[in-house]
Amino acid sequence: APSGATSYQLEESANGGSWTLVQNAAAVSKAYTGKADGAYSYRVKACNAAGCSAYSAAGSITVLTPPTAVPTVTAPASNYTGSYTVNWTTVPKATSYTLHVKVNGAVNGTNIYSGAGSAYNISGQGEGSYAYYVLACNGAGCANWSAPATTQVTLVPAMPASLTGYTEPDPDLLGSRYFYVNWSAVPGATYYELTKGGIGGGVQNVTGTFYTTSGKGTRTYSVRACNPAGCSASKGPLTL
Repeated sequence: APSGATSYQLEESANGGSWTLVQNAAAVSKAYTGKADGAYSYRVKACNAAGCSAYSAAGSITVLTPPTAVPTVTAPASNYTGSYTVNWTTVPKATSYTLHVKVNGAVNGTNIYSGAGSAYNISGQGEGSYAYYVLACNGAGCANWSAPATTQVTLVPAMPASLTGYTEPDPDLLGSRYFYVNWSAVPGATYYELTKGGIGGGVQNVTGTFYTTSGKGTRTYSVRACNPAGCSASKGPLTL
């Protein structure tokens, strides 16, 4: 406030534009609220009844507020290879995004990406349920976390570790036998593909881990574990 001044004319330039008078008053300050993001410059001159001074040097401020919009995340609902891509929408004012994952319903998760991109490639993922969240940020802060997109990864099961069997005579039919075949259970398998060689040969899908039949002659069996991702290598052959 220079001596002799009775009022001040404050001007504003928004984003390099022309100067605009925003206050002509005796006050030596002006408060702003709700200002839009941008670069603002201000200059002022002091006035009295005799006239006004030259303009002051300009003072500048950059207004930056955090993003308010939340990204939308997309990921495949199911996957059978362990490799896939998580995508998300960009939102206004965001300059970076953080990708967060929670595994199998865990309360706490892990940040696996931070950058300006809008996609992230996943590879080598093991079996499980993966929930992905994205946070949009800039230098002023971040918006809320997005809603999750969840991918259920199912891989081809392992080969059954064992395949065993035995036979017993069929007392009701001379020369006929009962064939009992068993194999070890495999995590992630939803059924087992049993291949039969010999009399009555063919392929049969079995949900359990055993198979029983009766008949004459020699039988050969092999088995592999299966699920929607595919089937393992075959265990066998077992000849009875």
